[in-house]
Amino acid sequence: MMNVDFDRLFSDLFPSLELFANVDVPQLRAEYAHAVSSARLDELLHAHHAPATRTALELLHDAHHTARLTTGCAHIDRFLGGGGVPCSAGLTEICGEAGAGKSTLALQLALTAQLPVAAGGLDAAAAVFCTEEFSDRRLLQLQTSVAHRFADSLHRRPSAALSDRVFVRHVRSLDELWLALQQLPLLMRTRGVRLVVIDSIASLFRCESFTREQLFERTNFLFSFARRLRALSDEFSAAVVVTNQVTDVMSEHAGVSAAADDAAGAVQAALGPSWSACVATRLTLRRLSGRAVAQSRAGVVVEAKRAADTAAAPGGDGAATRFLSVSLSPMLEAGSEMLVCLDECGVSGVA
Repeated sequence: MMNVDFDRLFSDLFPSLELFANVDVPQLRAEYAHAVSSARLDELLHAHHAPATRTALELLHDAHHTARLTTGCAHIDRFLGGGGVPCSAGLTEICGEAGAGKSTLALQLALTAQLPVAAGGLDAAAAVFCTEEFSDRRLLQLQTSVAHRFADSLHRRPSAALSDRVFVRHVRSLDELWLALQQLPLLMRTRGVRLVVIDSIASLFRCESFTREQLFERTNFLFSFARRLRALSDEFSAAVVVTNQVTDVMSEHAGVSAAADDAAGAVQAALGPSWSACVATRLTLRRLSGRAVAQSRAGVVVEAKRAADTAAAPGGDGAATRFLSVSLSPMLEAGSEMLVCLDECGVSGVA
């Protein structure tokens, strides 16, 4: 076998994690089979693929690793364990039916990411990948609200300056989404992006037709997609937020949709258990209904009924009340919930 310095070769070929992530391992094996043993190649692949090992104490003292992104509302931040949405802690998913407020909350985070660290932000830009229609009008409403609420922290900057650091890209297919993710590291390095929003992941899979054979490929893409986002989150200490749709849970009786009976909890996040395994934290937004209120925790019932009555009262301010609940989380109690208000200023907790 040839005497090749593969440590030097790997460093030259794959100077960064995102370049190495795209390597065709079978092709690499075939190309260098004459020069290095299979065992040695496995050793090098593992060494260059694995991130640097750090102690738990180092992680605890790493401000980037423990950083959180404020939602812009102290009530919601406390509900999420203090500080808001975690960075470098896997994918955070916001799911809910159409009109529940998930896109609004995601855009709200894209704006609060620009706040100074002392105010709960990341002092960074945001990248938003839209698979559905993007609402410029909604972003303008939210940026006015955030700029007013955090005027002192933003040193009275014009509200328009906030939208100037939100980079929006429309993606219409899975191929376009994958290409966008491959190009994302450059944007994160050159423009200081530390929040990535995908709104929404489910629409791409629902708009494409899959044969039985392609379903396996779809699952593999989901895993690759999630793995790619987690790698970028770790490398850039970035928060990753993905919105998702919900599907009806079918009743065991005569195949009737349970949602048709207006039962709380009769929906579940789209894309199934394969995708759920990729999500670290899942937050669910849902509308109030008679049964939703009845099945909520006792301490929230009275407030929920009062909020629903207020929203429906003549002459009301047009605000809508939602339940925000924790469906999955390694740090929060699953099933915990709170009331939030959805209006032109965004999503905020009901005090």
